[in-house]
Amino acid sequence: MPNTLKLKFTGLCGLVPKKPIDEANNQLRVFLVDVRNPSGHDGHQHEQHAPVLTCEFARVVTGSGLREPDRIYMDPKHFVLMALFDLSDQDLRIDGATGNSLTFAGPSSIGTCPTINNIDSFSWTAPLASISTGSATLRASCFSPTNVDTSVVARVSITQGVVSTSKMARDTSNKILKWEFKVSPTGSPVALKRAIGEEVELRYTFNSSDIDFKTRNFRSSTSPTETIRLKPPANNIVTAAVQNVPWKELLSVVHNPKPDHRDPDHHFVHFYDWSQTPGVKNIPHPLLTVSRCSEVPPPAPGLNNTQCPPVLLGSNNGA
Repeated sequence: MPNTLKLKFTGLCGLVPKKPIDEANNQLRVFLVDVRNPSGHDGHQHEQHAPVLTCEFARVVTGSGLREPDRIYMDPKHFVLMALFDLSDQDLRIDGATGNSLTFAGPSSIGTCPTINNIDSFSWTAPLASISTGSATLRASCFSPTNVDTSVVARVSITQGVVSTSKMARDTSNKILKWEFKVSPTGSPVALKRAIGEEVELRYTFNSSDIDFKTRNFRSSTSPTETIRLKPPANNIVTAAVQNVPWKELLSVVHNPKPDHRDPDHHFVHFYDWSQTPGVKNIPHPLLTVSRCSEVPPPAPGLNNTQCPPVLLGSNNGA
């Protein structure tokens, strides 16, 4: 029986398709922006973010020549023992994946709120090209094999499977929000106003008994390639996540007692750190005084405390 990998992405992750997302035979490069030593924005001090790969510890295969987890911790929301692999300054890829074999879940044309027919569309990912004119193109050095641009802390290469939205951005009462994009609460918003995705998910089918991820340090041309090996559980589905979120969101349950609330995503400003020609640094602001989107379907369990939606960047043949 074939096995399935569900690889989730959330946090400060910039998604660069090789071609426009409605084209077949595609690829995707995921860039994690470096927020290990952050500054503040609009009076808000930013937390240090962790660029990591996480999965249930029970899925990790150990042994000679295999990479060991950098940390083992208890998921405070699901009470499962987890393994964490630090991805700082590393490339990650799925060993054995076929090139130019990726598709993006549609439809590409969506409205303001998700429906039963499009809630998993990849197009719910916030599009930086519509949020800040000219900002969606990365500097060429972000794609370099080695000596990668200092704004990039990790990269993930996705070449096969289907990529979709797996969770929408919600308020503290777990309702799907509508968002607008502007520099500050008193600033002028751009035309885009709609719901956005909080998590992106790759579904990849494999026939081997285990699945291998290959990692390599991209700051050195002589660094060795290492192997992270995961084994499927009884249901044949391996679930893992690439996250670039504050440590407290990984290791604890963050409670906000205020109902129907969500703060602006001030961390979003770091997506402009790698822009070739950064424009106006607009960030997502939740529309808290308007009605929420209808719930379709009921919310599925997601990662622990996702509060940093990823972003769609401009396509690039280097992805």
